[in-house]
Amino acid sequence: MSEQPADPQQEKDSPSLLHRVESHILGAAIVALVLLAAWQIIRRALFNEAWIHADGLIRQSVLWLAVLGALAATGRRKHIAIELDPKADQRPWAAWKSRLVSLISAAFCATLAWYGWRLVELERDGGMELLPGLPMWCSLLILPIGFGLMALRFGWQSIVAAKAETP
Repeated sequence: MSEQPADPQQEKDSPSLLHRVESHILGAAIVALVLLAAWQIIRRALFNEAWIHADGLIRQSVLWLAVLGALAATGRRKHIAIELDPKADQRPWAAWKSRLVSLISAAFCATLAWYGWRLVELERDGGMELLPGLPMWCSLLILPIGFGLMALRFGWQSIVAAKAETP
């Protein structure tokens, strides 16, 4: 019996371990958010009571999901992008344009990470709590960490992995 060689396109399309882990984390977080929101609605409707910290936790969970989703999208190069020249990918300088766009995106995300850190510092001085014993600034750590990781991903793409993709 001879084994057939693996299809290179199939290997390219199969998600890496990191992408699978990201997808599972995002999926679990979405399920947890929906269950928490449903539980809060049921408690209010049926028992005329609510968990006082649920609304803040739901808001922070949405922030985490948005940043983690954006991080996953950047890793797959499926993020929102504004294309000024739709035919640019067919030109000889398309790879350089892709690298430049990735470099600008890295700088932008690094700036957002820095401002996210400044927000964490301000919130740390404020002393508010998300949950009893959990300061609000801990929940905002996703901003500098998430945007910092996005800056690294865009930076990596601008140096090594940026390729002109044809439609």
